[in-house]
Amino acid sequence: MNRRTGFTLIELLVVIAIIAILSAVLFPVFSRAKIAAKRATDSTNMATMVQALQLYRQDQGGYPPLLLNVVEYDPANNPVPMGQIRRGYLFRSRVKELNAFSSSLNDASRDTYVNAFWPMIDPRSSGDPNDTQFLGRTDPAVSPTDVVTYAHIGVAPPPGGNPSDPALFYGADNWDVAPMPDPNGGIYYELRYILFWTVTAQTMGGGPNDNPRQLGYNDPPEDTVVTWNSFYRSFPYEVDPADPDYPASPLPDRRNSELVLFLGGNVRPSDSRDVFKRSWRYGQ
Repeated sequence: MNRRTGFTLIELLVVIAIIAILSAVLFPVFSRAKIAAKRATDSTNMATMVQALQLYRQDQGGYPPLLLNVVEYDPANNPVPMGQIRRGYLFRSRVKELNAFSSSLNDASRDTYVNAFWPMIDPRSSGDPNDTQFLGRTDPAVSPTDVVTYAHIGVAPPPGGNPSDPALFYGADNWDVAPMPDPNGGIYYELRYILFWTVTAQTMGGGPNDNPRQLGYNDPPEDTVVTWNSFYRSFPYEVDPADPDYPASPLPDRRNSELVLFLGGNVRPSDSRDVFKRSWRYGQ
């Protein structure tokens, strides 16, 4: 009698089925573990920013206008890639690695130069009905009037520029600006860090109705929002028909996907939809 040396078709199919089942079970587990590791790295880098901010404040008597900087230019007036910048407000002297300014999920190259727009803000997010002097968009669409200028952030424009020119940022600097999906399917960059969010504070240095959680004040409270990380939001956005103020606005899922950095140093996982609608007012 001949000895059987191979597998039958049924045996091979059983082995393939077992491998497929194990793959379906294990791949999502590995994916979640990978995302969790990236979130932990981002949380550590964000917390590092608060430590650097406190050192900067001790040296300079106040917080910087940006965490990194606007785009630098060489002597020929060409933009310098982020990987070649010579200095930043926190970079080198207080934060040694440029990677600390980027999310682990960031895919923008270091020579990506972008303009920034004001974040969304729910007009009901102020506790004072008379407090209407704030910076932020109440419309999901971005327009040229929403763009952030050098005058807004209190930074000098490049040689030959004007303070009213749109400020140019590094796309990989995700704690100052961050990419957001446009309702029309595109991508725009949203401002995430500024000393004063209110219009009054920008033009006059503070006003009686200003939100007290402003980094530009002498002693802002520990629950002041420094920046927030939206790279872990759930996509695609959904329209919420129950929200009368956002009938056509795409909204994130209600999950604690957002990482919000507070001046006290804690990085809090937060509801993405609440952060989307309240931005720098989140937690108030």
